[in-house]
Amino acid sequence: MKRLLALILILVLVSCGSWVYATQMPEEVVGTGTDDGHEDRIFGNCYATEDWVCMSFPYDCERGFFRFTSIPIPQGATINACTMYVDILSTLYDSPWVDIFCEDTASATTLSGELWCIKTRTKTTAYATWNELNIGAGVKPTPELKTVLQEIVDRSDWNANNDLAFIFISGSDKQFYVDSYEEGHPAKLHVWYTVEEAEADMRIKDDWRFTTHFMRDWRFQNVGEWGITPKFANGEILKRLEDGKVAHVVGRQ
Repeated sequence: MKRLLALILILVLVSCGSWVYATQMPEEVVGTGTDDGHEDRIFGNCYATEDWVCMSFPYDCERGFFRFTSIPIPQGATINACTMYVDILSTLYDSPWVDIFCEDTASATTLSGELWCIKTRTKTTAYATWNELNIGAGVKPTPELKTVLQEIVDRSDWNANNDLAFIFISGSDKQFYVDSYEEGHPAKLHVWYTVEEAEADMRIKDDWRFTTHFMRDWRFQNVGEWGITPKFANGEILKRLEDGKVAHVVGRQ
């Protein structure tokens, strides 16, 4: 069944006349203590190794920060969906009332011990608003963030495997605290994107990936450990399926 579905998908892509690849990025997780934290809104002190990230204006922790490394999205890709998942500390702090930006840079750096370690970072023009009351403790998704991430991916100096940071800014009296990397429940990032270019990956599931390469000629292609792959009669596609997991495809626009 997997092979049949793969073949149908390949033929649909070819019939469309262009190559568009819907990719689910592998889940990204905040990976170290200095990749999340918050900042004192009055004195500018930077808190990067606390057990929580505080984003609550009246409690002097106006800004929160979350950094994800080695984002595999290529420059110019179209972001179809983007959601962060945060683990809310308790029902005492479960009212997110924040605007969510990305740091407007080609590759975000970790938090330092310097004053105003978040406020001094340039924010994207695009942002998403998350205003909800008493949503409960535990893991919760943010609103859609695709427009915010799109602004970063569209930068001319963005490259696949650069680092990305989100900045949360509170401007209300609502209390919003989430667990941090130090607490063992770091934020996670899920992204779907599409690419239309000469070389791309399509990750359907963790164990199923299509890899495509364009060629200038349509002779037989050696695909390494899977041997020689014969071409289709129409000369448009070369394919190879390996246990329903990998399809090696060669096509042209």
